[in-house]
Formats: sequence, structure tokens, C-alpha cells
Amino acid sequence: MEVSEVIEAALALSIRDREAIVRQVAISLDHDKESSEQTIAATWDAEIANRVDEIFNHQVQGIPWEQVKAEADQVVAATR
Repeated sequence: MEVSEVIEAALALSIRDREAIVRQVAISLDHDKESSEQTIAATWDAEIANRVDEIFNHQVQGIPWEQVKAEADQVVAATR
């Protein structure tokens, strides 16, 4: 069934039935959004854990705060 056919059929329904459809569609959108947000959060959690493991296992070398701050200050100054 095409989207246009669904819309046409929905518009032929009573107001009460159309409201029910809108509610169900809105609930499904919220569910998809929550699922997406949970996936993003889980991905970031895994990335953070991986980075912490790399630091503790000496697989990467940290950058001193003073250097990071100086570089950030240069980037900010260049954008002004």
C-alpha cells in the first residue's frame, strides 16, 4: 500500500479513529527515538571504555592539559 493510499483511507475515517491513528504513530516515533538514543548512548559508553582501556594499557599516550588548553585557545582565537 502506498503512503498516499494510507493517507486517503485515514482521512475517510471518523475524527476519533484519526486521533487513534495519530496517537499510535506518535508512540511509534517516540519508541524509535528512544531506541536510537539508547543505541547512541551504548555506542559512546563502549567508545569511552575502549579509550580508558587504551590509556591504562599504555596503548596511547596522553596529551598534557597545558598543551590541550593552548591548542584550544589558538582555535578559539582564530575563529574570532
